[in-house]
Amino acid sequence: LTQVLREVPEASWAQVLAATTEAMVMGPARQVPEGEGTLLDAQVFGFGLGAARLVVADGQIEAGLLQGLSVGTEVALYAGPAGGEPLAILTLGEVTARSAKVKGALPDNARWAEVISAPPPAPLILAAPVRGDAGDGFDYAPWLAALPAGQGNADLVPILTEGAVALAGADGVLDPNGPGSSPRMPALAVERVLAQAAHGLRLREVLAGATGRSLTGKDPVTMTIERRAAADGCGTVSQPVAYDPAEGVAPCDQLWLTLTNTGGSAQDVSVLYFAADFAVQPIWPTQNLANRLAPGESVRVGLMIEARSTAGLEEIWVLAVPVDPDAPRVDLTRLATPEPGSGTARATPGSDLASWLEDRLLDPDESRSRGFSLKPAALTMIRQVVRLQP
Repeated sequence: LTQVLREVPEASWAQVLAATTEAMVMGPARQVPEGEGTLLDAQVFGFGLGAARLVVADGQIEAGLLQGLSVGTEVALYAGPAGGEPLAILTLGEVTARSAKVKGALPDNARWAEVISAPPPAPLILAAPVRGDAGDGFDYAPWLAALPAGQGNADLVPILTEGAVALAGADGVLDPNGPGSSPRMPALAVERVLAQAAHGLRLREVLAGATGRSLTGKDPVTMTIERRAAADGCGTVSQPVAYDPAEGVAPCDQLWLTLTNTGGSAQDVSVLYFAADFAVQPIWPTQNLANRLAPGESVRVGLMIEARSTAGLEEIWVLAVPVDPDAPRVDLTRLATPEPGSGTARATPGSDLASWLEDRLLDPDESRSRGFSLKPAALTMIRQVVRLQP
């Protein structure tokens, strides 16, 4: 049975039964199992997200760097391999290739561990400014005074170029995806741009670290994309065609997403857009529209590339949360905008998952002072890269 499930993870109960029966007939003792019921045509694993628990033995977790763990990862400790209340929620303090130890003492009955979330993102770190052309004739003294002191292991590298500052990636390469693809900072807006970059990069890392894991690797929500290309000068758009990420998009092009709930439970879906300048924009739902998809239900979501877009790589984020049909809806679009003066974001009141995500958008030291909480629901995140080619 295990071999059949490993080879064909998308098989139905009837297919697994037939394949297993055939293997049993070839064995030394003839065995002919039978099955009946309405679930015979259903997939064995389905589409739900399930967190796999890790074995705890000899005072440590038998998983490490090779299994995706790292220092700072939060884990819940359990007495059994499934179900039950967590005995404690602790943070990993030491991680090797195949083992990990928590900070503090393990509960006496802890035999299994479940990953709750990835380590909270560190604050944004800038490298020391680098001058692109020492002989360009511009005075960068005001920029140098406004930028914070550079540090090692930086996330972004400020490049002094053409009288302004461009934010390159950690590799320090200016405009890797074409002219203008490294975002420029307008004059007198250093603090705002850096805050925007810090929030966008932190949110992307928090969402990626909070996604659930599926036994089959399938998402309960699928996405197909159509592109309607705009004529030169943002003219009339063409008929929709299947979107090819390799071709990219141009200013004023329209992208239409078809989101379908292929899982077995209702899903609350939100769509965000991560721009090349690190801004996160809410796409859907808008104007407090309902965003709940019943099993088998689909919705179309449209967006248009801004007319003055420059070359760069941007991302579409589709976030799906399983919910009970009568539960308050979960709208994560307000995570796109930080609450003024707080450095964090506010999501729909009453959403446990949104509040849990907000806590992880705080400064790591402040987040730790609030204590730990169990992630309330599995989160699915679909990321689609959008290549801007004006």
